[in-house]
Amino acid sequence: MRDIREDLRDRLAAIQVAFNSAGEEHETQITILHASYRHKVDALERERQTVLQLLKIEEARACSADEPTKPKALQPALPLAEFIITKLSANGPMSKEQIKAEVERAGYLEGEITGRTFHLTLMNISGAGGRISKLPDNRYIAPSRFDATLFAPLQPGESSHAVM
Repeated sequence: MRDIREDLRDRLAAIQVAFNSAGEEHETQITILHASYRHKVDALERERQTVLQLLKIEEARACSADEPTKPKALQPALPLAEFIITKLSANGPMSKEQIKAEVERAGYLEGEITGRTFHLTLMNISGAGGRISKLPDNRYIAPSRFDATLFAPLQPGESSHAVM
């Protein structure tokens, strides 16, 4: 009988090369898919911001025609929590100051919503079981459905290097 151990080692090495190649291809496809998603979300966010600005202009015109002495405040289109989550989804990780600047720019900190309301809303949506996560560098992130497994705790017996 012929000793086939060396052939089996060669086959194992070839399988490992194919395995590594499949993993690299998988990562490349994920990167491409994520970039495509980010591009679409960014374009939609720019369009949304443009329409919001046009709406503000039209509201100001309507207010000046109706009641020139008292301008009417524009009500933001989304609840504050949804706006924060949407911004984090579109922009990726952001610091509290960056989020607050976006909130101010969108007109949320006028009228009833104050800095304290912003802080409480941010804490509520980032708390235990919250809809956003706080990273070790104190930035916040909204995990997308593609990233959901990245932030899930490992189950007993799972390795952080598990391959699908």
